[in-house]
Amino acid sequence: MLSDIMLAIMAVITPVMCFFAFKMGLDTAFLFGEVENKPMKTPKLKKLRKKPVESEEIRKYNAVLANIEAYDGTGFGQKEIK
Repeated sequence: MLSDIMLAIMAVITPVMCFFAFKMGLDTAFLFGEVENKPMKTPKLKKLRKKPVESEEIRKYNAVLANIEAYDGTGFGQKEIK
């Protein structure tokens, strides 16, 4: 019973103490001028990768799959595969 109460109290007090310690350290840093207000640097953007070149076999396979998807019982909308 007592250990449960102590555990609940410690679960509340520990984060509060961490917050106050962080705030006190930040105030001390500003007081002694260790932190300057510098403009933030913009992040570097990664170059986009080029789309990989499809082989002829993959193009044919994708065309067959597109024909299967577009099939409605007639030949309308079908593409020829060479």
